[in-house]
Amino acid sequence: MKTPTVRILALFLAWPLLGLTAAAQQPGNAELLRHIQLGLQARNDNQLERAATHFQTVVRMAPDMAEAHMNLGWVRHKQGKFQDAIHSLSRALELKESLRGVHAILGTDYLIVGRFRDARETLEQAISVDPDNPDVNSALGLAYLKLGEYEKAIGPLAKARKAKPRDIDVIFYLAQAHAKLSIQLHDLLFQGAPESARVHQVRAESFAMSGQTKEALNEYHRVLELKPGLPGVHEAIGDIHSEAAEYTRAEQSYKSELAISPENAGVNYRYGSVLLKQGRTSEAMPFLRAAVESDPTIRPAHYQLGKALLDEGNVGAAEKSLLNAIAPNAPEQTLLSAHYQLSQLYRRQGRTAEANQHRGKFQELQQRKQERTIESLRQEGAERRAKSAVEAQR
Repeated sequence: MKTPTVRILALFLAWPLLGLTAAAQQPGNAELLRHIQLGLQARNDNQLERAATHFQTVVRMAPDMAEAHMNLGWVRHKQGKFQDAIHSLSRALELKESLRGVHAILGTDYLIVGRFRDARETLEQAISVDPDNPDVNSALGLAYLKLGEYEKAIGPLAKARKAKPRDIDVIFYLAQAHAKLSIQLHDLLFQGAPESARVHQVRAESFAMSGQTKEALNEYHRVLELKPGLPGVHEAIGDIHSEAAEYTRAEQSYKSELAISPENAGVNYRYGSVLLKQGRTSEAMPFLRAAVESDPTIRPAHYQLGKALLDEGNVGAAEKSLLNAIAPNAPEQTLLSAHYQLSQLYRRQGRTAEANQHRGKFQELQQRKQERTIESLRQEGAERRAKSAVEAQR
């Protein structure tokens, strides 16, 4: 596990004043202060073993000085001597519970050595003082995850990811928490109601994800027998038929879903799209409009509406819809298609600069897509060759 960096450096750098105050009350304080200063200097110079030696001397001379145990624990933590760090940091908190930041490092060290219950308790105390610290949230989420408390793990891990959206470890642990919670809940579902509509729906979704469309359709129809008005089931059936280019069947399924959820933006978009694919532009238009009005973030719906408007000759409105289809979160194919259509539209209008701009974007996206395809094929080829070599040696 990667050791998180917790924000306690400022507290430690302020320790000389705290240490001096305590040391002033000790006999032979000159020698004590010398070891304190040398320990702090060595710590700041990253000479960790020398720092540890001086702090050990301070601990022997002033065993009740919490800050000495704290600094020795911090040095041991940085050295990766986590058992020693736990001993020193625990003693520091026994002497002074209010030491800020110590719970965070101690909880992290408990986590590293596998003392997950102690980690959870200590990190919960740390988070109560510093609730927005992403490193403490990440560590607390991992402690919950290790203890099988998957639902509790999701909250702090999601908070950590919000602060550090590209942190691979946080993403991994959050994905684990969701996956394990899903398994746990599905187990409860299958045990509690094995023949319920929801269990058949889970089976249907599993079949659909693995490409077993016939089995998925059978399970979805079983769901409808048990619970005819269950939202989302007709939509799922429609998606399977649409993917197979069975547009008439998809149309009927989406129409049935809209009878249950008439303002569902996603279904309005899908229904409009299958109508458009059958050349029924005027019928598709109201559903595509309903989709973008209800949820403007569905970029493919803007693109399909733009196409429909072009078919009807409404170039001005089509241009607006195609531009609305372009956004950072839009699917790659939507971006490709929208830039291409706009480049053609502007070229027909004699707007050469704008046409070239969108043509350039289209070509750039297309090249990236081709490069990814080539790399994927290269990796597949390497894997096949490696597998063949292994089989040849058997």
